[in-house]
Amino acid sequence: MLPGWSRRILAGLAVGALLTAGTSSSQAAVTIVDDFNTRPPAINVAPAANIPGAVFASDYAYVLPPFVNNAGTGDSLYDPKKLAVVASSAEVHGSWAVVPTVPPEGAGVGLFLAVNGSLSASDIVYQKSGLPVTPGAFYAFQLDIANLSPQAPGPASANLKMTIEFLDGAGAPIPLSGLVSAPFSPQGVATWGSVVLPFAQAPAGAVTAKITLANAQIVFDGNDFGVDNIAFTQTLPPPPPPPVCVGTGTLGYWKNHPSAWPVNAITIGGVTYTKAQAIAALGTPPKGDNTYVLFHQLVPARLNVLIGNTSTCIDPTIAAADAWLATYPLGSKVKGSSAAWTIGGPLATKLDNYNNGLLCAPHRDALNCN
Repeated sequence: MLPGWSRRILAGLAVGALLTAGTSSSQAAVTIVDDFNTRPPAINVAPAANIPGAVFASDYAYVLPPFVNNAGTGDSLYDPKKLAVVASSAEVHGSWAVVPTVPPEGAGVGLFLAVNGSLSASDIVYQKSGLPVTPGAFYAFQLDIANLSPQAPGPASANLKMTIEFLDGAGAPIPLSGLVSAPFSPQGVATWGSVVLPFAQAPAGAVTAKITLANAQIVFDGNDFGVDNIAFTQTLPPPPPPPVCVGTGTLGYWKNHPSAWPVNAITIGGVTYTKAQAIAALGTPPKGDNTYVLFHQLVPARLNVLIGNTSTCIDPTIAAADAWLATYPLGSKVKGSSAAWTIGGPLATKLDNYNNGLLCAPHRDALNCN
């Protein structure tokens, strides 16, 4: 078993599977933590309810001890949409005996929330309201989680999402604020990992926040998980993106730096080339075919514009060169003495000047770009 907080999994905004392991932001004050180290006398049976003594809200049925464990239908948490605060997953379900028996605080310490997943999508597992916030500050919502079924991980594993909502003084949600994670699942069995939903900024007028953990899995077997150390944390703001060094590159740069290409395909003269095909053409000597001469300057110019270089001085030339190559496709063996090249040649020269930083955009070497 891994100790809690030993693996960080960033649950971002991207739709799809659990994101890769990483490191959460530096943290300031923890606004609230539910570590479940005491059994609450009750929870709100629904988020709108108000039961005295309740410490969080849930759509699930809350089971109090004494627990029953008969490894069958008599188990306290055998039925879906039930949860309990336990010292051991084996307390409440015989099939869970092989999964974590202690929470991430350490051997023999504390309790955690054991959940038999609901079969209704979006049922709220845990919700906490009234968390004070400061407008403009950044917040993260995080928790420890583990699969409780030996049938997981797999298609039936819990499929969860975390939500931060910001509320005004009247308790109404502030539109277009907050953050919702992509769906995620616990990793492995008998393994506690930490999931973080970072960088939600409290907007102007925000007074409190509401955090929610919801389950979207509707498969019966394997949809069981443990939760511990729920925290709503004020964080440092996200670091600014690294500065992008924008400058023009020549034929040689773009031919030898495929990872710098901002696209995986490029259309020249009405023909779409994959990155590999375009690079191969950039490396093909003209051998008297001047369609390659213009292609060798037009592709770098287009890429230089795509990465953000100023292009007002070259946009008409790019358009004219593209039209020329539509009329005289790559490989059509236009000679330097031809009438066609009296039009194409000056275009290639101007594109070459642009790519070398001699027109309205500086060359990348002048900016010391790596």
